[in-house]
Amino acid sequence: MDDQGNALSSTPAYLVVDEGLTEPLITDATIDELGIVVASFKRGLWRHVNDPPNIVRQSAHR
Repeated sequence: MDDQGNALSSTPAYLVVDEGLTEPLITDATIDELGIVVASFKRGLWRHVNDPPNIVRQSAHR
């Protein structure tokens, strides 16, 4: 979602819940389909493929 709450992209996907996991899992194919460009895995920083180069987003905290 962008700052105004609009979807940046979407793709159909299956959701599997494992209560033992502490981190979300997402496949590389889904990452590509959603247009996610990772800037930092550890810090949760990313861009959308259509974002200007100066935009860096932060993943939502749990």
